[in-house]
Formats: sequence, C-alpha cells, structure tokens
Amino acid sequence: MSLGRLEEAVVPRKTSLDLHHELKNSSEAACDARNLADLFLALGKLCESEKATRLAIEYDLSSGDIKSKMISYARLATVLHRLGQLEPAQEIFAQAEELQQQVNSEHPYLWSLRGAWYCAFLLEIAKDSDNFNQVLKRAEYIFLLDKTKQPLLDKAYYNLTKARTYQSLQQPIEAADAFNIAVQTIQKAGKIQYMPEFYLARAKFCICQNDLLKAEADIKTANHTINRCGMKLYAVDAALLQAHFCLAKNDPITAKAHAEQAEMLIAKTGYHLRDKALAELKQNLKN
Repeated sequence: MSLGRLEEAVVPRKTSLDLHHELKNSSEAACDARNLADLFLALGKLCESEKATRLAIEYDLSSGDIKSKMISYARLATVLHRLGQLEPAQEIFAQAEELQQQVNSEHPYLWSLRGAWYCAFLLEIAKDSDNFNQVLKRAEYIFLLDKTKQPLLDKAYYNLTKARTYQSLQQPIEAADAFNIAVQTIQKAGKIQYMPEFYLARAKFCICQNDLLKAEADIKTANHTINRCGMKLYAVDAALLQAHFCLAKNDPITAKAHAEQAEMLIAKTGYHLRDKALAELKQNLKN
C-alpha cells in the first residue's frame, strides 16, 4: 500500500481477513477490515469502505478491545463524512472521542490521523471564526502531545490542518507557510496514498490567491499519483479544482468538461460531500 498499488492490495487484505476470521482472531480481523476500508476509501469505493469499517466494529465488539473500537469508530466517522452524511458522522466522531477518553483519560481528544479526520470534519461544519479557532486549539493539543516521537504523517496532517484553518480565517501568509511545510513533510513521510490530498489542498489555496502557476503544478503532481494508483476519491477533488482553475483562466468550455467529469465521479464513488461544491461550480459556469 505504501507504494500506491492500492487495487493490488485488496485481494491480500481480504485473504488475511478471511484467515483471521477462520482462526477466530477478532483483534487481527478488525485490523484487517480497517485496512481494507482504507483501501476502498482511496479507491473511491465509499460504500464498500463503510461496510468494511462496520465489519471491523463487529470484530471489536467480539474482542472487547476498546482501543480498537475507538479506531474503528473514527474510521467509520470519516467515511460517513466523505459520503456527505454529516449528522451521523458527527455522532460517531463524538462516540470515538468518548472511547478515546476511556482508553486514556489524560488525552480527551482524538489524536494522530484520527484527530486530523475529526478536525477536517469540524472545519467542514464551522460557521464562524470562533469555530475555526477552536479547530486550531484542538490541532495544537492533539498533534503536539509528544513532538519527539511524532510520526511524519502526523506532523504533515498537523500542518495541513493549520493551513486549511488559516485559509478559512483569511490569513494567507500563515496559510501559505503551513501548506508548504505540510507538503514537504508528507513527501518526507513517503505515504503515497495520502499525498494527493496535500497537493490538491495547496492548489485550491493557490487558485484562491490567483497563483495559477503553482496551482497548475500541484494539480499535475496530484493527478500523476491519482491516475497511477486509481484513486477515484481524489480524482473528484482534482476534477473540481481543474474546473475552477480553468474558470480562473477564462476557459469555461474546459471548465465545464471537468465539472461533468466530477459529477460522473461523484455518482460513481458516492463522494457526496462534494455535492455542494459541484452545485456551486455549476452555478458559476452559468454566470
């Protein structure tokens, strides 16, 4: 999976899951199901990702492992978030955080990658500067618990969270610095399956800043990985961004083609979190 060969990894993951199921090893089976869910998520098979995550929770209930259950709940919440089911996602995230408190009462917030998912969700539903600042405070807490042992992936998502929040707060200088650090860090981490998200996020920021050369370069880099690895989830975001990029360059015909591609991919993947963005894009194309 670290090499980005996502589709090739599905069968081995399923085989491992079946083996641990036959051995009645619920803990390992839950881990296998979560790994399978991660593959399906990146591949844009969101319904299959949800099924795999719910299966993981069943194994967690069988094993009685609270920490594993917390991890599975956080994964389910982020899948529901991508499916556009915001209310259920918020409820499951809250339950995951309650389980986190049972695992370690000293750390009341979801942290690491799970914390990044929750922050991304909170940014999605934030309505004012107070909400955005709360996300910043949460990020500072959950990602700086232990700087000396913090994995590069966690550091990358910490800076991505800051960058997105600063962008929402209309603080472009701080946002630009954080985006650059986030991209540099995910490159060092070598986690190919997460890289497109970082480049596309920075590209979106660059389009807003009318820095079209940098935006074009980031979209191109992201698309190289997306196409090579079959990452349909990120292909939706890339298509939407390419449409906005073309609009910024006064090319509505090509923008419309990218919008149509995004619409097709959303229908195919179930990535309905992007329904609103697509609707706004279509309205812009009419104007």
